[in-house]
Amino acid sequence: MFLTAIIRQLDLLTILMLLYLAYVAPSIIALARGQSSVLTILTVNILLGWTIIGWIASLTWALEDPEPPSPLSAGGTTRPRTNSTARSRNGKAPTLVEARALQ
Repeated sequence: MFLTAIIRQLDLLTILMLLYLAYVAPSIIALARGQSSVLTILTVNILLGWTIIGWIASLTWALEDPEPPSPLSAGGTTRPRTNSTARSRNGKAPTLVEARALQ
């Protein structure tokens, strides 16, 4: 009786919009959290969300911690850092023998 009173007061379009927002909630959460695989989560959500398992899987995936950016995607370099204070006597970078001696 209470539910029928609420349904009578709400417009059918409003009910459909609320159901659609609940259906795509995992995709919205993934976008808001900055997940790197938003399009994949959206695809799983749209194609398999009608099954309860697909919706729960996409929600779980959306709620995982976002992956930290890799050094390459953040503009970093893959070269190892060198100790700038470790210089040989002539001011140049130490040779391999000198570098081992410094360790």
